[in-house]
Amino acid sequence: MDAEPALRVVGVDAFYGTSHVLHATTLDVPRGDVTAIVGPNGVGKTTLINAIMGLVPIAAGRIEAGDMDLSRLPATARRRHGLALVPQGRRVFRSLTVDEHLTLVPSGASGRFDRDWVFEVFPRLAERRSSLARNLSGGEQSMLAIGRALTANPRIVLMDEPTEGLAPLLVEVVRDVVERVRGAGVTVLLVEQNLGFALSVADRVAIMHRGAVDRVRERDAITDVEALSELVLGTTE
Repeated sequence: MDAEPALRVVGVDAFYGTSHVLHATTLDVPRGDVTAIVGPNGVGKTTLINAIMGLVPIAAGRIEAGDMDLSRLPATARRRHGLALVPQGRRVFRSLTVDEHLTLVPSGASGRFDRDWVFEVFPRLAERRSSLARNLSGGEQSMLAIGRALTANPRIVLMDEPTEGLAPLLVEVVRDVVERVRGAGVTVLLVEQNLGFALSVADRVAIMHRGAVDRVRERDAITDVEALSELVLGTTE
């Protein structure tokens, strides 16, 4: 592991309206690894991802990528600094084709994740390349959301519930993509309610509780998966 994390969240507070969602949240994301954020529903996992991406303003603390303080930068600037988001709920543009989605995001000058790469790992998208997003199945839209983010050739990719609603076969495809992305040296921060999937791809697991990261465990050190599952489901304190 590099001494300097790829991404640092330090003492971040964030609100939705008058609701205080993140409470002095702190997390280091090591470079080139997969860090999974797990926890019960409503503890602030998606808010944390959106705050990192600049979609939710922070009231206190800071967010750093390497030596760059991103805290006050808009989302567009954060993308230029190497962050990309696979949002929960896909959020594809219904009136654009698959091809158009994959040419929307400017690629890095020497990036390996181009449209051909996306079509290689998601051959179904190649078959539907001329189809409008509104005519795609939910699984196809999920593939498109992942492909769209990767064509930006990010250094850090944030993935919010990428397996939500997917059939088991597609979950395996997403697992393969995450492993390929990590193999290319990209840092992955993953929010995932599917604990089995999270544990299968993560190098470490950050557990959120009541708006903050409660603890971080190396994946290899997690031996009691049942107890962790109870914690994630919110059945234990």
